[in-house]
This record gives sequence, C-alpha cells and structure tokens, in this order.
Amino acid sequence: EQAGALLPSQTNALFTHLARGPWPTKPLGEAAEIRSGVTLGRRLAGKTVRLPYLRVANVQDGRLDLSRMKEVEILESETEKWKLRAGDMLLTEGGDWDKLGRGAVWNDEIPDCIHQNHIFCVRTSAEQFVPEFLAQFIGSPVGKAYFQGASKQTTNLASINQRQLKAFPVVVPPLHEQRRAVGELDALQAEVDALKRLQAESAAELDALFSSILDRAFKGEL
Repeated sequence: EQAGALLPSQTNALFTHLARGPWPTKPLGEAAEIRSGVTLGRRLAGKTVRLPYLRVANVQDGRLDLSRMKEVEILESETEKWKLRAGDMLLTEGGDWDKLGRGAVWNDEIPDCIHQNHIFCVRTSAEQFVPEFLAQFIGSPVGKAYFQGASKQTTNLASINQRQLKAFPVVVPPLHEQRRAVGELDALQAEVDALKRLQAESAAELDALFSSILDRAFKGEL
C-alpha cells in the first residue's frame, strides 16, 4: 500500500510545485489542438478505407492496451484528418469516476491508426511541450482533481466535454524542466515497480515456507 501511494504523492508534490513556480499557466485549449475522433456507424458516400481505431478500452491510465484492436470504415479523404501522430496525447471522455482524466501518449505503435469520438486527441508543438510531461501533468492528482470537479457525474460514472478540457489550466515550464520532471517520475516509477516485484517474490517464498511447515506438522516431523 505504501509503495502504491508513493508515486501519486510524489507526482502531486512535483506538479503542485511547478504550478506555483515562475512559469506561465494557460488554458490547455490555447496551448494545444484538441479534437474528438470519428463517430461510429455513420453513413458514408464515396470511396472508403478500413483503418484500425482506438476505443476507450484501449486507453488506460498512463499506458495503451493494444492487444485487441478493431477497424472502422471511413472516407478515404478523411484519412489525414483523423490519423494519429507520434506525440499525440489521448484522453478518455468518461468512465469510472476515479479513472477520469486517464490518458497516454501515442507513439505511432500502429500505422494509420485513428480514434473514436469518445477519446480526445491533444496535439501540441514540440517547441512547447514534451508529450510525456503533459500526460503526467493531466494524469497527476492535480489534474484529476480538476476533471473530477469539472465533470458531469452520475452514480458511478463521470464525463468531460471538450470545453472543460480546453479550460484545464496547464503550466508551461521550459522544455529542460519538463524533461527533468519526466525523468524524475520515470525513475521513481522504476523503483516502485522493482519494490513491488521484490514484495511479490517475498510473499511467494513465505507462502511456500508456510505450506512446507504445515505439511511437516501434519506428518509429525516438527
């Protein structure tokens, strides 16, 4: 539990510090191009192509699950309009309340891939943002608190619209500061992952030891 809480705590502290720093803060809509994806089930008139597309299930918190992909038919003339580019950040429109604001960076894992309309694509310029920095900022406790406060909520689900996403206040440090922040969090994530692996190995060894002791006890060997 402590290992699981370590990364969110450090992420929150880092981005809270950055937000209070000397760098400008601006609405995300002024710092990035934000667009929705293709609507499924449309009637099409003209030459079409079938392309792989991302569903909400493919976009997890900080990673992409591309193990099961589907295809959709679109107009050939729309290919460039919808196609994802390396460095695009993908954010889900809604889902479980505690998963609101989850997203990941697209690194051109699948050629000519597009995304459906329940996923937002946030596209920035390389001169202004390191994509991983923006993804970590939006996915941090600071970012998630904003989306949870601004979202439309039902009993178990929540959703955000493009207007709310564009209004998200994002800090814009220099690129070297963004890279430093990403490096710190990546290093911490690696340490947490290593600690969790060690804990799992220790738990397995203890389980095996306990089973061995029980076996010996029932055989009267203790």
